[in-house]
Amino acid sequence: GAVPDTTLLRTLEGVDLLRRYPDPGVLRARLAERHGVDPERVLVTAGGDDALDRLCRAVLEPGRTLVLPTPAFEMTRRYAGLAGATIVEVPWDGPFPTAAVCAAIGPDTGLVALTSPNNPTGAVVPLEALLRVATTARSAGAVVLVDLAYVEFADRDPTDAALALDNAV
Repeated sequence: GAVPDTTLLRTLEGVDLLRRYPDPGVLRARLAERHGVDPERVLVTAGGDDALDRLCRAVLEPGRTLVLPTPAFEMTRRYAGLAGATIVEVPWDGPFPTAAVCAAIGPDTGLVALTSPNNPTGAVVPLEALLRVATTARSAGAVVLVDLAYVEFADRDPTDAALALDNAV
């Protein structure tokens, strides 16, 4: 295999910066400005999976549940399991099952995961369903994950509506 130039390695010797995580403050401020939110609402992560892991660790634990319309993005399920949560699956094999998702939300619910467009099916959560689920989750003290990783493939972008919700991430 290719070996790096040893002069590069010598150049990096003693560079303290390589041992520290960068300060995300400037990026956080620019993202907040772009989306019209307070910088305190912006979390800079090492990718989407890191964000899912952090969210699950923050709101889930043994005794708490994740309400997960399925099929769903596999990593959401995995991170919830790592946090010790119970996963309550709600089948989603046609139109979005708004009533069933809301019925699955209870006092032990910590998180409701909505991925739109869904990974792997491409199905979309209608805005009205997102708002109804968020209202039901708020009543239970739960957070709603609004995973919009593939939103550019949807006809409608619910980002502004999701940002207006006080219990949505």
